[in-house]
Amino acid sequence: MNGKNILILVIAIVLIVVGFWWWSSGEKQIDSPEVVVSKFIDNFILAAPPTGDQSAAELARGLLSVDALTSFNNDLPIASNLAMVVGVQDLPTDGYEIIQVTEGEDNVIVETHWRYSGGDTVRDFKLILENGGWKIDQVIPGPFVPVLSDSPEKTVGIFYDWYLAQETSPLGDQSFRESNLLTTDFKSRVGVMVEEGINFDPFLCAQDKPQSLSITEIEETEDMVIVPISFNYYGNEKSANIKVIRTDNHWLLDDVICD
Repeated sequence: MNGKNILILVIAIVLIVVGFWWWSSGEKQIDSPEVVVSKFIDNFILAAPPTGDQSAAELARGLLSVDALTSFNNDLPIASNLAMVVGVQDLPTDGYEIIQVTEGEDNVIVETHWRYSGGDTVRDFKLILENGGWKIDQVIPGPFVPVLSDSPEKTVGIFYDWYLAQETSPLGDQSFRESNLLTTDFKSRVGVMVEEGINFDPFLCAQDKPQSLSITEIEETEDMVIVPISFNYYGNEKSANIKVIRTDNHWLLDDVICD
């Protein structure tokens, strides 16, 4: 091999090395799990009514894993499918916040709080690495964290709004234990009743959910008050008295006294 050929070979090798370095250094950086979740929520909000941004819906769908997309119903709009993945019907009225990120062996959990006027709805986003980036594989519903109120009636109303909105019975799955609107003693007493095989819901004084309820306003005078409540079972009224006590300048439910 003469000197000219050697020179050409050396130049070719240098060009290959430089080209590879340029290609690898210019490789696209993937978004972090927190950024992926933020992009998903932001686009989910834009895709929902009344905005109904179709391009935002497409972007949010593109952040889901292949497995998550198998739950989509092609007969429904993308926004409706996204709402079912997230497990919420109403958009957060006061925004959202990423609380913490937990790394697992093969996934990452991003805990978010969706802010509503009555409290926070917790949603944990499970992300996996797929096709060179982080994808949302599952959205896990967490507890509702109500806003503590300085009014007995509001406290009762917030608790029952949450209780009746649950798809599964908070008594059956014992999620009532996670409520910060009940005293510890009341939770324990209800827990004992559940273990003993109670045949009705002690929070509703019945077996079924009421169609609606009404709360009677009272004059707050002491650190313990009784808030009358009426459950409407499709025309049939059932009354109860809610014992509410003041704790650290907030009101907590301590008992439901069925008539």
